[in-house]
Amino acid sequence: MIRLLSGAAVAALSLCSIGQVVAADQPPVVVKSTYHGVSPEMRDVIDQYPPSVQQGGGDYVVPNIFPKTGVPGPDASRASDHTFGVQRSPSGVPAPAVDLSVVGLTLAMGGGGVPPDTNGDIGTNEYVQWINTSWAVFDRTTGLRTSGPTAGNSFWSSFPPTSRCRTTNSGDPVALWDDRAGRWLMTQFTTPPAGTNTSSQCVAISQTADPLGAYYLYEFAWAAFGDYPHFGIWNDETGDQSAYVLVTHEFNLTPVQQFLGAAFIALDRENMLAGEPAQAVRFGGNNAFGAMPAHLDGMRAAPAGACPTIIHFDGNASDYLFWDLCVDWDTPANSTLSPVQRVASGTPFVPNFNTVPQQGSAVPLDSFGSNIMFKASAWSYEPGSPTTISLVINHAVMADEDTGAVKWVHFDLRPENATLDRLFGYGFDPDAARGLRKSIVQEGAFAPDENTRWMAGIAIDKGVNIGLGHNIGGATISPKIGVTGRSFSDPEGTMRGEQECTPGTTGSQTGAFSGRGRWGDYSSMSVDPVDECTFWFTGEYYETTSTSSWSTRICTFKFAECGMPDFAVVSETPMRAQMCTAGGADVAHFGLVTAAISGFDQPVTLSVDGVPAGASASFSPSPTAPAPAYTQLTLSGLGAVTSGEYAIEVSGTSGGDTRSLDLALGISSEAPAAPVLQLPADDATGVKVRPLLTWQAVPGALQYEVELAADAGFTDVIASAVVIDTS
Repeated sequence: MIRLLSGAAVAALSLCSIGQVVAADQPPVVVKSTYHGVSPEMRDVIDQYPPSVQQGGGDYVVPNIFPKTGVPGPDASRASDHTFGVQRSPSGVPAPAVDLSVVGLTLAMGGGGVPPDTNGDIGTNEYVQWINTSWAVFDRTTGLRTSGPTAGNSFWSSFPPTSRCRTTNSGDPVALWDDRAGRWLMTQFTTPPAGTNTSSQCVAISQTADPLGAYYLYEFAWAAFGDYPHFGIWNDETGDQSAYVLVTHEFNLTPVQQFLGAAFIALDRENMLAGEPAQAVRFGGNNAFGAMPAHLDGMRAAPAGACPTIIHFDGNASDYLFWDLCVDWDTPANSTLSPVQRVASGTPFVPNFNTVPQQGSAVPLDSFGSNIMFKASAWSYEPGSPTTISLVINHAVMADEDTGAVKWVHFDLRPENATLDRLFGYGFDPDAARGLRKSIVQEGAFAPDENTRWMAGIAIDKGVNIGLGHNIGGATISPKIGVTGRSFSDPEGTMRGEQECTPGTTGSQTGAFSGRGRWGDYSSMSVDPVDECTFWFTGEYYETTSTSSWSTRICTFKFAECGMPDFAVVSETPMRAQMCTAGGADVAHFGLVTAAISGFDQPVTLSVDGVPAGASASFSPSPTAPAPAYTQLTLSGLGAVTSGEYAIEVSGTSGGDTRSLDLALGISSEAPAAPVLQLPADDATGVKVRPLLTWQAVPGALQYEVELAADAGFTDVIASAVVIDTS
């Protein structure tokens, strides 16, 4: 049922429907580690350990468990409606050239099953790669393998025989470098013994920066199977919000398979770095299959009191969902998980649940469109920078009905309710843990030709440049690996032209596994802690066409701009202002900052284009003081402006360089009439569950409110959205 409403400056319509994504409203469960110990130096363990232990033999297939099997995802046919924001051609500017491109671990080396679940990270001296049941160390300069492959469970070989971390080698591993501690986090799960549901997470924290040195060891046991575990490392300036944050998908496997929800878990990072007994706080039952914890790169901690963040997407609403997991390690039971916070995408998307074709193979590949891909990479910047904390994510979406794209999003995270002083930082009570306010800086969907992009990794460097690596596949090519990225000053919403990091000829996978072509469940993009500029990407490919003989690649590239002083013009207030001038309003204000990147400290001269006829603009001050500096844009005389939407462009110039910011102004000089629904028609039947609503534009309307209710009388409104377009 559709209900049409009108208001002084808002035209509204409502739709009766159901469905929402929520977080579990329950206190945390506090879990102590089941086992805790110290390993010998790993170089001594490796000398006495089998080179690699495969679970299940040769080409065994790592099972993939999806909830609600048989229930379709968002209708892919809607992708033709959602092409706004898709980059359908190369940018014309190439991404930085690939510097290092070497073969990583392979199935032939004893990699452990299909797919490899490729991931790795770069430390101060070595690169560590871990692919399901084996890990290895590589020289950071030459890319040569210097140690391994070694079985994943070798870390816990000193645990007693009753430890499943010692006796099983199940995989789903993560290798992470902790920048601010200068340590390695190495972790994998255990699968439940036959006829049970219990599992464990095995965690090893290096005592030094040496990946072949000794480790502090932990095993945490869960009552359910914690599948697809992914970690992020987080800490704030005070150390109160310090955690290894884990998201798992929890299942009961017996007597019948049942998805129990995602578990959001924080491990006590400070105690684990010290080798002390540690606890975990766990919030289970979250309806968020495919969520990912934010992982903080770089040497700068998050602002004081900023809580660890978890992110997911809602493919039906094209929203991004956030939770703040605020820990209290003095009294872990007092830790809290915030209600879900929604940030609407400005570019609607449909997740890619299609498969990816391959040349020379009848087996299509799994696009893995259900999940945000590893990692959700964050970077904390100095006060006065364009963002407080940048968070970049990616996931697989449809560019059209046939082509898959990588959707990437750059968020700004800043402390909630903080008093902002761009010159002197954030002023608020550091003793009180606070959530972070989230907003989108920019976003895009990368699909520059007819081939599908998927299985990507993304990160952001100290110069606010983004690196993106991914697989490329299609009916006329064998899958390969490409890398791209963007500098902060590149045109909004675009990635540069791709560079390939695989050889000129690659192969396709011909093995059909469990009804789908299993391709790596994740890849990984990292930023070098030495220069904080070089991107390291690792992903899967096939050297030749075969049933399952996969290989992996390790590639590096770097933006020449990284570390060079630069500036940006950013808005501290909403980037769209709206005014109902019929009520006498005449002036609009935008708060702007000339933000500094990598120590930029020069004055910036501001100008503005697109001011409506009859109005005037002024900056106070202009030129600005040396960046970073605050200024206010004032638009006056708006009472004489005709109703409509106006595009305002602010430009900042310094030393011959110009940086621009697009703002929007909506003017309404009279009360709007009620909108008229066009599609679907009122009282229509046979309408898709997720229709595209379209209505006629209303003169004078600044925005439209859409409400979703569980009843025809709209007494039970379960969701709402405000948009400025007519669909």
